[in-house]
Amino acid sequence: MGKKAQIVLQKVITYLENHKHMMKYNEYLALGLPIATGVIEGACGSLVKDRAERSGIKWTHK
Repeated sequence: MGKKAQIVLQKVITYLENHKHMMKYNEYLALGLPIATGVIEGACGSLVKDRAERSGIKWTHK
């Protein structure tokens, strides 16, 4: 394994170790929650797209 691959692998390992408290997929599934990022990304994409394509709609920062 090359040096670059080792660095990337270590970053992934560190990320997973730091976020394992959020990876309780068996609990999430038992609650009926979606765990696939595709479901979430699809919903967000649809909401943003629908909002952005309406005529006369403006975004504001409050």
